[in-house]
Amino acid sequence: MFLITSSMLTNLIINNLINIEYEKLNQLNSEINQLQDNSILIEVDYLEQYSVNNLTTLANSIGFVKLPIKKIVNTEIKPYKYIQDEQDINLLGFDW
Repeated sequence: MFLITSSMLTNLIINNLINIEYEKLNQLNSEINQLQDNSILIEVDYLEQYSVNNLTTLANSIGFVKLPIKKIVNTEIKPYKYIQDEQDINLLGFDW
């Protein structure tokens, strides 16, 4: 009889400890979900504030002016080529 009651008591204590840990886990899961929701809201706010459509209003509020863009005809000339790159390469060695 004592063995059965001690076994039942041990099971009750273990089940109680499991339930306590399960409640802590549920609380952590709810906090994680809340943080994820906040993160999503912050990302949406950031995208709304700094989107391409909103850049002109941001630029106007700061005082920037949009510069005109001209289309440049593509040529085979490299725009930032050193003059030294266009010269012939001198090879070092013996002249036989």
